[in-house]
Amino acid sequence: MEPERPIIKHIGKRRQYDPREVERDHVSLVDRQQLNRWVTCFQDPDDTIYMHAGSTSTDGGRTVCKGDTMPFNPMLSLPEGAVYCKPGFFLVVDQLVHFDEPGRYHVRTWRGDSPTTAIEGQATLHIENGPEPREKFPDEWYGLYVHRTILERNDGALLMTLEGNMGDDLQQPTDECSKTEIRYQGRAAVVISTDEGLTWEYLSSMAVSKPGDPVGEGFGEPTMIQLKDGRLLCLMRTGHYTPIYATWSADGGATWTEPAYTGLDRGCDPCLLRLQDGRVAVSYGKRFPESWSRLRSDEERFAYPGQGLIRLAISADGTGESWQAATIGEQMGSCYSTIIEVEPGVLFCQVDGWYWHVRV
Repeated sequence: MEPERPIIKHIGKRRQYDPREVERDHVSLVDRQQLNRWVTCFQDPDDTIYMHAGSTSTDGGRTVCKGDTMPFNPMLSLPEGAVYCKPGFFLVVDQLVHFDEPGRYHVRTWRGDSPTTAIEGQATLHIENGPEPREKFPDEWYGLYVHRTILERNDGALLMTLEGNMGDDLQQPTDECSKTEIRYQGRAAVVISTDEGLTWEYLSSMAVSKPGDPVGEGFGEPTMIQLKDGRLLCLMRTGHYTPIYATWSADGGATWTEPAYTGLDRGCDPCLLRLQDGRVAVSYGKRFPESWSRLRSDEERFAYPGQGLIRLAISADGTGESWQAATIGEQMGSCYSTIIEVEPGVLFCQVDGWYWHVRV
């Protein structure tokens, strides 16, 4: 018997979620056809939600006000990069990891005791066997990007997730669509800092594709949380046509389990969140839903906002080993989502310039 879907209610709607009819509290202040794409957001310890171009919300996303742009706002216009904040400490790390010399890299940062005091600087990364610019493809993406997560371990060290290629990652994608996304199959890795993000050291690779693995793009777009039992959980995209995979660490990120199929279907940019009650939630985009055909033209395939879906899955036991999923958004543009728990069991979900509430 098929497992029952989680009950998902939109705030203010006194009925169970119907996957055939999606209702949103409101759309953002920009026109639907002129939306910023791939933008992200985050919430600080004072519960202010910071969005792209200076917009903020102080009431959990019910109202959004246009404000002054912060120095770090350009990072919120990109799908990569990561933010970490707690009372008295704020850190933003930009997307691209720049090559300095073999084994040493730098990345742009913003830091301060709060978002309003953040000052631009840079951090150093030490990654043995890291990538170097490829002379054959000087104008193409190479190497590593910071993606999605900075979290604090129980011992105070910071962990940060990366995606991309190391120096010896030369395995080709397995399908034509994946080849348009990435030249070499990607890996997901984690670096560690013991000086509040000023310097980072390579810690481990969470997942590396092997020949024959059913992962078109390899492993990318990692998102990581600490579970209630103390383990780390990371979910990763593997391609437009291949499903989301998971891996777990029981030793603070030093070693990881073999990547495992989650049961979640194909998707992009998963966003993991540990809820206040210990359950785990993940949102992810599904740009090519059922009935889509690769025989259609590119123009029809990507006519914005497209036919992409946003899915929300819940791991009721808080382990990430089993999930119940439902669709919570349709015609969702880039399909890159961010979720924030703004009240117990209430999620603020943002995709491009749209945002809405979901109660789980």
